[in-house]
Amino acid sequence: LIKDKDPYIIKNKLFQYALSRGFESDIISSVLKEKGL
Repeated sequence: LIKDKDPYIIKNKLFQYALSRGFESDIISSVLKEKGL
């Protein structure tokens, strides 16, 4: 799904994907922390 290796790019794409689906930013942040981004 995400081919970029750059953590910043991955994080940005995850934020964009999540926002497009209406997720709350705090949920995204916790998920990113779990993934070490």
